[in-house]
Amino acid sequence: MQLPKHWKRLFIELLVQFKQLKKRFRNWFQDVEVELYDLNKVAEPYVHYFNFLLVIMAMASIIASEGFQLPEPYLSWNWYLEFGILSGFILTYVLRLFLTSKRWSLIRSRKFESLLVVLLVLFGFLMLVDQHDVAIYLEDLFGLSRFMPVLVLLTKIYLIILIVIKTIRAAPIIISLKKKPTQLVAYSFVSVIIFGALLLMTPSSTVDGQGLNWIDALFTSTSAVCVTGLIVVDTATHLTFFGQMIVLILI
Repeated sequence: MQLPKHWKRLFIELLVQFKQLKKRFRNWFQDVEVELYDLNKVAEPYVHYFNFLLVIMAMASIIASEGFQLPEPYLSWNWYLEFGILSGFILTYVLRLFLTSKRWSLIRSRKFESLLVVLLVLFGFLMLVDQHDVAIYLEDLFGLSRFMPVLVLLTKIYLIILIVIKTIRAAPIIISLKKKPTQLVAYSFVSVIIFGALLLMTPSSTVDGQGLNWIDALFTSTSAVCVTGLIVVDTATHLTFFGQMIVLILI
């Protein structure tokens, strides 16, 4: 069966228009990719600075919520701080997706972060529309009684781990730029020791709720960082799980 000539002519015209449209779209998409690449180069340093700010906020929130028994006004402040951390975390992820042309590659390379963002958006939406029954069902499905606080804590820990990994990777470059790399290494050790000692002085780090005194905290932190194995208090009985985790991270 042969098609009428005017049908063939119409089909050929449509095919030509489709190819022209496809070519225009490809050229437009390439132009957009170039613009996104240029924009990404401009925005990337600011994204790094913003991530560093989020890490500082995450560390402050973890120390405040886990290291101290916060009274009601401070609990509200910490809630606002956590809301800012989560909002910034989701915003930077969406911004990265928008600025790159290889979105699926980004999602595959950041599977945990992508899953975390999806769960945060899902539970945040359920809380926003007051669908607590659905949220409770999902919490039971995952086997957790309070899933949202776990997500918040995971986000804060993930941000801190991410900046630590980036710092470790950049350490050889930073050391090579310094005239006296030994001083940089010494300063980094001293900074970690002091920070660890301050954490061990928080009330939640010890069983008695008093925290270590500054001498014991400084000695324990130094011993952990230098991996000497020396202790002034029994780590297993005197420190809480929070305190033991601090010592473990310092090691």
